[in-house]
Amino acid sequence: MKIYITTAAIIGLLAVPALADPPIWETNFGSELTDLTGGDDETQGVSLSFGFPFVGPSYTDIWVSTNGELSLGADAGNTCCPTEQDLFDASEPTVATFWSDMNLYMMGKVWFNDFGNRAVITWDEIGSYEDPNAPFTFQLQLLNDGKIIFGYNGISESTVYLDEDLVVGFSVGGGVPDPGEVDYSADMPFSFVGDTVYEVFREATESFDLDQTNVVFTPTADGFNVDIPEPSSLALLAVCGLALIRRR
Repeated sequence: MKIYITTAAIIGLLAVPALADPPIWETNFGSELTDLTGGDDETQGVSLSFGFPFVGPSYTDIWVSTNGELSLGADAGNTCCPTEQDLFDASEPTVATFWSDMNLYMMGKVWFNDFGNRAVITWDEIGSYEDPNAPFTFQLQLLNDGKIIFGYNGISESTVYLDEDLVVGFSVGGGVPDPGEVDYSADMPFSFVGDTVYEVFREATESFDLDQTNVVFTPTADGFNVDIPEPSSLALLAVCGLALIRRR
């Protein structure tokens, strides 16, 4: 049997980015963080095989949370219902990939993989407190050069499945002043001076507009450059073609 792919079919595939992984997405999730499976408001500590530099110090110990964030250096606890102020006031540096009131009672797992020069944490089809059966999939990569990469690969189009605000960003914590909120999708690319950046998606009122994308934070001498990489058409077509056979 012959299969013909027409121009219209290609255009149709390219018009459906929801089938594509983000441009940067690690499919080898590694090992399950079993202390988090089935839990709510839990953290689990893991050690990196390299030092992750963040605003000066390097960290080898991190604490991963069920609520879509992690702390560097020590366990800062697990705030279930974050606001941006919680990010500023955290007792330890905090990286909030998708920080809200999440819940693994009904579904989902959190995974960790260390490749020697980068660590990958994947929250795979986890639920939320508002709807434990609505899956959210997102990923964080920490590189040994200090680069931070957020990836989103299956997020509801809005925050209606969350019962709290959603905070996306990071901060050194310790009571730093509010630098002002950014809009990642609208402001890209941009640079900032300092150690704190964030966007808040308000509960049930603001759509999450970063699904199937990455946000890449590259350290500079006094802050970070921030960008969203664009997928190439060929890469997107290849992923879409595979997705017609096997949806993730």
